[in-house]
Amino acid sequence: MDFQAFVDNIETMTCVISVEMKEDGNYGDIRLVAGNKAYVQSIEAAWDGPQLMSNKFVPNSLSELFP
Repeated sequence: MDFQAFVDNIETMTCVISVEMKEDGNYGDIRLVAGNKAYVQSIEAAWDGPQLMSNKFVPNSLSELFP
């Protein structure tokens, strides 16, 4: 399935995530598979502080929100 095409057809902030399920019932890697324009802008938007405009959305990247 083309997840990017799917999210691009949704106007509100949308992303597709992938969660690795382990045999013991716990979860492993959580990946940000695809994001639409509104979601990417929320990641890359300028925020106060030293990380100004340094965050970039990379499809299929590991999520840093869930350690």
